[in-house]
Amino acid sequence: MHHCTCHAISLNGRWVCSSDGSLTIFHSRQSAEHFLELAHIDHYELGEEAELSEDVSLKTQCVSFRPRKGLVSCRMRCSGESALAS
Repeated sequence: MHHCTCHAISLNGRWVCSSDGSLTIFHSRQSAEHFLELAHIDHYELGEEAELSEDVSLKTQCVSFRPRKGLVSCRMRCSGESALAS
């Protein structure tokens, strides 16, 4: 399985999650920044690296930015997480 460095976003101390409660993980910093742009958030700060449990009960949803398709679901397994906080 392909590994990548992933990013998560927290807003006011809360992680961004999908409608089913899964933690939204962005495949790249570019993907996270594109999401923030779509949400009209133009100021953010890079957060510290976050340790996420390898626990299988933690549900995540991976999102990747594709130039012609926008944000799309991805199936990559992340090797490390860092937070982008606004």
